[in-house]
Amino acid sequence: MTVSGAQPPDKAQQVGESVVNQGPGFYRDALIPVIFLITFSLYLVSMPKTVALEDDSIFILSGYFNGVSHPPGYPLYTVILNLFTKIPFADIAVRAHASSAFFGALSCCCLYWIFCLIGLDRAIAALATLVFSVTDTFWSQSIITEVYSLNLFLNLCLLLFSLRIFHQSDPASKRKNITPGAFYLFSITLGLALSNHWPLTVLALPAYLLLIARPYFALKNKVIVLLPAVGIVMASYLYLYFNNQSSPFINFSGKFNGLEELLEFVMRTHYAAVDSEVTAGWEDKRRFARDVLLQFGRELNLLAIFSLFGLFRLLRSSGARRLGLALLWLALANSLLLVLLINFDYSYLFSLVFKVYVIVSISMMFVLAGFGMQYVVNNSATNLTNHHLFVVLLVALGLNAYFSLPQNYRHQYSWGEEFSHRVLADLPENSILFSDGDVELGLLSYYHFIEKQRPDIRLYSSSGLLLDNRLFDYRRKNKKNYIENYIDGNRQWPAYVAKNYYGVNTISGTIFIGRIGESEGRTQHSVSSNDIDLILRWSSADYTHDPWTRIAIEKLRHKAIAYITPAMKNPTDANLRNFISESIARLVQSQTDHLHFLVSLLKNSTEIDTQFYRSELVTIKRENLRSKQDDSHYVYVWLRSGQSLQSVEHLISARSEACRNWPSRKNTYCSVETEDQL
Repeated sequence: MTVSGAQPPDKAQQVGESVVNQGPGFYRDALIPVIFLITFSLYLVSMPKTVALEDDSIFILSGYFNGVSHPPGYPLYTVILNLFTKIPFADIAVRAHASSAFFGALSCCCLYWIFCLIGLDRAIAALATLVFSVTDTFWSQSIITEVYSLNLFLNLCLLLFSLRIFHQSDPASKRKNITPGAFYLFSITLGLALSNHWPLTVLALPAYLLLIARPYFALKNKVIVLLPAVGIVMASYLYLYFNNQSSPFINFSGKFNGLEELLEFVMRTHYAAVDSEVTAGWEDKRRFARDVLLQFGRELNLLAIFSLFGLFRLLRSSGARRLGLALLWLALANSLLLVLLINFDYSYLFSLVFKVYVIVSISMMFVLAGFGMQYVVNNSATNLTNHHLFVVLLVALGLNAYFSLPQNYRHQYSWGEEFSHRVLADLPENSILFSDGDVELGLLSYYHFIEKQRPDIRLYSSSGLLLDNRLFDYRRKNKKNYIENYIDGNRQWPAYVAKNYYGVNTISGTIFIGRIGESEGRTQHSVSSNDIDLILRWSSADYTHDPWTRIAIEKLRHKAIAYITPAMKNPTDANLRNFISESIARLVQSQTDHLHFLVSLLKNSTEIDTQFYRSELVTIKRENLRSKQDDSHYVYVWLRSGQSLQSVEHLISARSEACRNWPSRKNTYCSVETEDQL
C-alpha cells in the first residue's frame, strides 16, 4: 500500500533524494478520522472522572473561572479550557480532561500525516502512530488537564508545515515556485505555540527555522509572513494582562503593577529559584540525563533502532542533512539540552516534573523511526517488507500498551475527591481554612468553589497565591505572623490549616488539618485507627499506580509516623502501646518510611540505643533514597546514633552537618531552630 498521490521511491533510491512527499490532501485520507476516533475514545475511556494531581486542579480552576494560571500564564490554553468547561456534558473535571484528550487525538492525526509525508505506507504509518499514542508519558498527559497535549499538537503542526516548506526547496520535488501559503500557516501556528508553552517552543524553534530558512529567503514579502506570529503573541499576552487586571477569581499572583510585572510573570521569574537551585550540580544532571535516555528506550522500545538508523541515513545524505540535523535538534532540545539548561535538584518528584517536558522529543524520535522504516523497506539489501514492519509494530504496540495501561487507565480514580471530602468533613461549621501546596489548595478549591461543598467555610491561600480572595500580597515576608494575627482578630471563626508550610502555631490537629491558636506547651495531634486504616487503604489501592498520587499518600504516611512515633517511648497503657507498635509496623512500607520513622523516634531523645539505630540504618540503602532531603535525614540519624547521651551541642552539630550535606533553603535542617520543629 502506498500513499495516495505520492510516488513510491525506487528500491535503489537513497534516503535524502526527495525525502518528503507532497502527499494527498489532509481531508482526503480516510484513516485520519479513524485514528482520531480510536485515540480520542481511548483517552476518554481511560481518563479520570474526578480531579487528579499534578497541575490538574489548578488548570481546571483557571479554565472554569477564565483566570490567570501559574507562570507563564498559558493564555491560549486557558481560553480553550474555558470553552471546554462550558460544554453541557458531565462534570467540570470531565470536560476539562476532554480538552487534553481532544488535542492528544489531534496530535496523533498530525503524526500520522507526517509519517505519510516521509513515504511510509499508510497502514504502517497508522500503526506506528498508535504505538506512539500509548506511550506512557504522552498518554498520561492526554487524560488530565495539562498543557502538554496541546503543546505537542502545535509542535507537530510546526514540523508538518516546515516539511511542506522544505519540500518546496527540495530539488527532487521539481517545484519551481515557492508559495507563501505554508509560511502563513507556520507563522500562525508558531504564534499559537508561543502563546501556550513558550519555553519549550523556543527551544525547538531553531530546528524549524533550519528547515524553512532557504525557501524563506527566496520569498518576496519576508516581513509580512511574520506578522501573524507577532500579532498572535502580542494579542495573547495583552489579553493575559487585561484579564489579570479584571481580577478574575483565579489570579495566580494578583494584579500586575504595570507591563514590567507582566514580563516578569511571563518569563517565569517566580520560579527562578526552583529552575536554578544553587545546590544542583553535574551529578543531578547526570541522573536526569539517565532518566531521559531510559525514557527514550522504554517508550520507543522496538522502534529505537529505527530512530537511530533513520538519523544515521539522513545525516549521511547531502540532500537530507538539514532535515537530519533539524530532527536531531528536536530530539535533544526538550530533553538532554534542557537537562543542561535547568538546574533542578534531583529527586523522584522532580524526575516526574521533568518527564513531561520530553514528550516533543520522543515524538521526534518516532519521526526519525519513520525515516528508518521507510529506508529499510525500500532498500533491497535489507530484505524487509511492510509485512515485517507490521509485525514489529504490532509487538511494539502491545509492549507499550501493556506497560502504560496500569498507570493510565484511571477511569475509577477517586483519590483527590476522597482526600478533599475527608479534609472538608473534618472542619466544624463556619470555620476558616488556610491551605497551600499543589495538592491541598488546588483540590480543596475545586470542591469548595466549583462543586460548592462546605459553603459555610472560608478558604484562603496561606501563601497569597492563586485565589483572588487573598488576605495579603504573596511577596509579604512574614506570612506566619499575619495569619496568626488575623485569626486572633477573628476569634468567632475557628481556624485551621492544611499543609502547615509556614509553621503556623497549632494547638491541636489531625493528620489532615491543624487547629490554629496560641501554642500552650506541645501541640497535640490526634491519630485515630480510622485515619491509619484510611491511609493504608489508599496506600494499597489501584490509584497508587499514578506516581503523583503515590507521593501524596507517602507524605501522609510520613505525617502519621511523625505524630505516632514519639508516643511509643513511654506509653503506660498496654493497649495504647500495642496500637502504636502495630500502626507503625503497618505504616512503614518503604525505606523512606523507615527513615522517617527513625527521625521521628529520635525526636526530643536525650538518651538512645546507638546499636539499635546503627543496625536499623544498615537496612536502608542510602544510594536508593529518592531525594537530597532524605539523604540529609540519613546523615542526621547517622550522626545522632553515634552518641548514646544526647547533649544540646550534639543535636545542633547533627543538624548543622545535615544542612551542610544539602545547603538548600528547602532543607528542614537548615531552617529549624528547635528539635520540636523537626
